[in-house]
Amino acid sequence: EVSGAQIEFRITRADTGEPRWLASRGEYVRDLSGPGLRYIGVAYDITASKLIEEQLRRANEKLSESVRTSTQDLKRIWQNSRDLLAVLDLEGRVRSANPAWRDALGLDEAQLKGRKLDELLWSAEEQLPPDFGVGPHHFETKLRHVEGPPRSISWTTSSEGSSIYAYGRDVTVEREQATALRDAEARLRQSQKMEAVGQLTGGIAHDFNNMLTSIIGGMNIIRRRIRDGRIEDLDRFIDAATVSAHSAAALTHRLLAFSRRQSLDRRAVDI
Repeated sequence: EVSGAQIEFRITRADTGEPRWLASRGEYVRDLSGPGLRYIGVAYDITASKLIEEQLRRANEKLSESVRTSTQDLKRIWQNSRDLLAVLDLEGRVRSANPAWRDALGLDEAQLKGRKLDELLWSAEEQLPPDFGVGPHHFETKLRHVEGPPRSISWTTSSEGSSIYAYGRDVTVEREQATALRDAEARLRQSQKMEAVGQLTGGIAHDFNNMLTSIIGGMNIIRRRIRDGRIEDLDRFIDAATVSAHSAAALTHRLLAFSRRQSLDRRAVDI
């Protein structure tokens, strides 16, 4: 009868006191000449492989702890981020979403799962980039809020494998402030225009009066000359009156440009 025996054990060397690991591989064979057993096999040093095994074990423990720590950190970021975070499939359907969606749009993860991102767009004019799931993209959309006005979201998306990672920042307040600032600047410019018109009123009225005086004076001269039968030199007075009329029309156009927010015709002037 034969039975196998494979064991590993540690010894201490008698000469140096150094611990060593040995592996024994062999067989126990019943001694036919007596009641005992004989062992036939080999023993070899496996200290180096044991050291490597221990190093790997420690490395795995350290890696596992690092992964646990990283996972916990990512979970905290996911839960506490004020930005909209979501994982989508390649068709744009939400797989998971963080709690910030509820604050921004009034929707929780259960209400978002399975819905495509373009279903949340505010209007038909709003569109996602056709290839937003391929490579990194930066774009802005307006999304519906379940109980309030739309929210402007600035997106950054990237993809890996079969997933799209979306990071959205609510920039509604910034956009509203920018619009209000533009409106205020427009009102200020118009106010400055009207103020300039008011300051120039006196000089413009004087200039306009001079133009009308030239026109009226020219017409009076023409009338007298026609009455006296002297019509040989009327063109000179007609031309002068016409020039004054065109000057008055140009001045009127400039006044309308200020009062009606009309685009000004800018021209270089050699001072």
